[in-house]
Amino acid sequence: MRVVAEGPDAAGPQPRGFFARWGKPLLVASLALNLVTVGLIAGAKMRERRMWHAIGLAGAPGSEGRASAVAQLGSLAFVETLPKERRDSLLGAAKERWEAVKALRREARGARVELVRLMDTEPFDQSGAKAKAERIVEAESKARAAFHALLIEIVNGMTPDERELYKVWRQKFRHPGAPGHGPRGAGGL
Repeated sequence: MRVVAEGPDAAGPQPRGFFARWGKPLLVASLALNLVTVGLIAGAKMRERRMWHAIGLAGAPGSEGRASAVAQLGSLAFVETLPKERRDSLLGAAKERWEAVKALRREARGARVELVRLMDTEPFDQSGAKAKAERIVEAESKARAAFHALLIEIVNGMTPDERELYKVWRQKFRHPGAPGHGPRGAGGL
């Protein structure tokens, strides 16, 4: 005797809908993507915090106002890691030159703004745009030359031990693609 099934399962398995079939895998993929995103954000924050901590700014006594100075100094931020008396002696003589570097950077920024404004006007003045572009190159070149002269002056004022510490510090904060970084690059800037 053969048993005949009755009801909804009588015709065999019913086709499942999209969400019934793909719902769980999509939920797992979404969770994984969210975890990766949160991890990337947290990692970037931790790296930034480690960098500021390494140069003595995270929670260090007297660190108020130093963060903006370090952000402006860039390569010269190492000086902020030195004891106060050494830092003051190295940066004291360089303050006027640093102000000159900032003025040259402002001049270069102003030249870029002028070029953009000129390019937005009608009719377009090609010769005027070329002159503005040459002014940008000249201003940026002056700013870079002044900054490097200042950097050389400060490094020249360091002791040999401080220069060695500066070399280690600089390598520590280099991004991985920079020249002189990693196993192949023993040298560098």
